[in-house]
Amino acid sequence: MHVRETSVNDAYIETLDKVLSSGQYLDSRDGGCLEVRGYSLRLANAGGALVNVPVRKVCPHFAAAEFLWYLGGHDELSWLSPFASQYTRFATNGRLFGAYGPRWHQSFGPLEKHLKDKPETRQAVVPVFQASDLHVAMHLMSPDIPCTLSWQVFVRGGVLDMCVFMRSNDAWLGWPYDVHAHTCLQSLLAARMGLRIGTYHHHVGSMHIYERDFEKASHCVDAYSDMSASEKDRRDEISGNMTTTGFRLDPDGPSYSLLEYAGLMNRLLAVDPRLSGGFSFQGAQPNTSIAKLALLACSKWDKTLAKDTLPVYEDAIDNIRKEKECTC
Repeated sequence: MHVRETSVNDAYIETLDKVLSSGQYLDSRDGGCLEVRGYSLRLANAGGALVNVPVRKVCPHFAAAEFLWYLGGHDELSWLSPFASQYTRFATNGRLFGAYGPRWHQSFGPLEKHLKDKPETRQAVVPVFQASDLHVAMHLMSPDIPCTLSWQVFVRGGVLDMCVFMRSNDAWLGWPYDVHAHTCLQSLLAARMGLRIGTYHHHVGSMHIYERDFEKASHCVDAYSDMSASEKDRRDEISGNMTTTGFRLDPDGPSYSLLEYAGLMNRLLAVDPRLSGGFSFQGAQPNTSIAKLALLACSKWDKTLAKDTLPVYEDAIDNIRKEKECTC
């Protein structure tokens, strides 16, 4: 199964439609599902775009917080659960075994150096799934086994392309956040190296939709198909502005040090200073991509911040609330 789109919304809808229409039924450990094996997506210049379609209410606050959590190299549930309490069921002793952050974090510096030294390299690979993870899965030692196997980046002609390989991907729940996080990472790496954002490739062994989500996924596809071209374009514009390079932020806005949850976000931002620009709410540098993601995450609690400094996101969040399915 191959999907090739320029719009993240079109790509998501096509993915749902193909799994629903041609997936094979599987009685899995987490319930019945329709599964397509050997899925590939090619998305041009996504740069962190976030799905914005009817019925499937993707939470931009959580998307931003999760990506920051990854960048920080963290696995503590306490830092993520305020945005997504359902993660509790995957935790063991307050930690998420399969968290990507600790698996990514030590690779950023060597990866960037290798790409700068040898831009033609085909060795710029970051492994996520480890051999020991199979042992953990076989002996039911954790409910949280990483779905991502690895990711690889290429520099060709001043452009940074990215390939992500996953063993498993829930098309309804996980796809929007996985594509967002990985294309945010692609965008951030490209910006750090002075490169243009290229093509994003998303390869998955098992792309599936669980039976409990069949009706919602089908309704989502139908509702999107019934939308006018102008409404699709409007949603694409909103999705396109939900990126690490396209945030609309007023640098002369309010003092961010007073935000509720600023302490949490400061800890989330205790990342490699080369990626974060040393940002913290106490010494705000609101023009950095990391700062903008943090502000979006915090706007979950501070609606004035969302209204005054993130109009694109506020528009998207209003759309979600009007359709009465926002869990943000």
